[in-house]
Amino acid sequence: MNMTFEKHRSIDIVRLVGALASNNAPAMNKQLQNLIRGGQNKIIVDLSGVDFMDASGLSTLVRSCERVRASGGDLLLLKVRPSIETLLSMTRLDEMFRIFNDELAAVNTLQ
Repeated sequence: MNMTFEKHRSIDIVRLVGALASNNAPAMNKQLQNLIRGGQNKIIVDLSGVDFMDASGLSTLVRSCERVRASGGDLLLLKVRPSIETLLSMTRLDEMFRIFNDELAAVNTLQ
């Protein structure tokens, strides 16, 4: 999986490409935790390039979202593919995450 990081004012946008699975979820978790420990509490995770996600990937997103919200911020999901959206729905995590298809709308929500 490839991760890139962008800053849009006070918002961090994490763009993922590839599979978010047990073999790379720990690396993503570490990167997200570094952002959160650094005081970042407005994060958008762009999943448009994620073609597969397993329980480890879901767990990473859930833990990161909980930590960000505990610090008074939020973690939003952006451009979730239908297969990943089905997974979120089946696990009822679609009720936990706010999911956006439009990046500008997600950014405006966090400002």
